[in-house]
Amino acid sequence: SSIKTLHGCFERVVIEHPNKTAITYAGNKITYDMLNSRSNQIASYLVANGMRREDKVALLLDLSDESITLILATLKAGGAYIPLDNSYSFTYLSGLLQQANPKFIIVKDEASKQLFDSLIIEGKNRLLTLSELSANILNISGDNLNLPVEANNLAYVIYTSATTGK
Repeated sequence: SSIKTLHGCFERVVIEHPNKTAITYAGNKITYDMLNSRSNQIASYLVANGMRREDKVALLLDLSDESITLILATLKAGGAYIPLDNSYSFTYLSGLLQQANPKFIIVKDEASKQLFDSLIIEGKNRLLTLSELSANILNISGDNLNLPVEANNLAYVIYTSATTGK
């Protein structure tokens, strides 16, 4: 097919320019190969823990190299990412999360995890911090997953500032 997925295009760039800088953030340079490998590890973890095509992953993170990695990982796993702004109130965010019904909610730290823990329904979705995710992927392969993801699959859900969550 002539229509390509975003992560498929990215993987082609990795082959052509593995050692070129893909992201520069807070003084750190991350190559295309490093970004690809880490996003593959996370995608593999998500799939191994129940992620299916078009499942949603809510990202309650500041914009960073990790948020870019998680967006790419979500797409590679066949899912759709939901970027959420940490500066919004708990009430507002919990309404959005209840409506969106993400398979995974990824937060920056333990304090955020404790705040959103009440929204987790056992067996339905999971809440992880960045450090928990990093610990869980240590021994996972960084190879491409090559899952059957189509260009017309859901890729993201965006809530605007006027969204009520209802």
